[in-house]
Amino acid sequence: MVWWFGEFFMAVAHQSPAKDAPSPPAFFILFPVMWIGFMGMWVVMLVIAIVYGVKAGRGECAEYPVLGRRARKVLKIGPGVAPAPLTP
Repeated sequence: MVWWFGEFFMAVAHQSPAKDAPSPPAFFILFPVMWIGFMGMWVVMLVIAIVYGVKAGRGECAEYPVLGRRARKVLKIGPGVAPAPLTP
């Protein structure tokens, strides 16, 4: 993800604009929108981490928001049941 920002800024920096040309408007529109999006994702991940941390502290079983149901089908276990430990 970090490399994408680097490429974005390098592409903007290496453009050879015409003399007295203004900065590209996409830079001033796209960058704040992307920043707000990434900050929003960070806040969502933080809230999910807190919620699942509280559930774990209570000893409750919690599954992943998106892949939990699918993972339980693959492992063939019911909801709220921990998978059996592997035996050597």
